[in-house]
Amino acid sequence: RRTWNHALEKHIFNPHEIATLGAPHRRTIYLASIEGHIDRLHSQLHSLAHYPVHPDALSPYKGLNCKTAKGMVAGLQHD
Repeated sequence: RRTWNHALEKHIFNPHEIATLGAPHRRTIYLASIEGHIDRLHSQLHSLAHYPVHPDALSPYKGLNCKTAKGMVAGLQHD
């Protein structure tokens, strides 16, 4: 079983929510938040005609693992 990383919770939840919601519930909300963010990015790429992405443009990311990709997406909120 993977360990739940609480590092980014403070960006999504206020202190009251962290104190009153259990970690499994927060995890579900957090994942839904990330999925929603990805959906918004996908829609934006589509509206700007940057989708679908040509396979050659994806070659630098070949072999990228899931954990690294999630970290990259999470870091987009600060850009």
